[in-house]
Amino acid sequence: MALTYGTIREARETDAPIYGRTRDGYGPKLPTRYQVRLDTDTTTAKWRAVWAVCYGNSASLYVVRGGVDVYLSETELAVVLGR
Repeated sequence: MALTYGTIREARETDAPIYGRTRDGYGPKLPTRYQVRLDTDTTTAKWRAVWAVCYGNSASLYVVRGGVDVYLSETELAVVLGR
């Protein structure tokens, strides 16, 4: 199975959700405080929740688009947010 990558058009921070957290901080779908719009979302203005998958010392960020996990660059997210 190939990974799908997305390009971030816009990003924003919200309050960190309290649901979906695990006691140890590891898991396949951890909520983050970020929301993004992707370049491929030209027909919709939908803000997509950014999730993290973490089983080791680092996490991978992704959004769910049409039932498919679309992975994001953490560096690109920081640039879009102005950091």
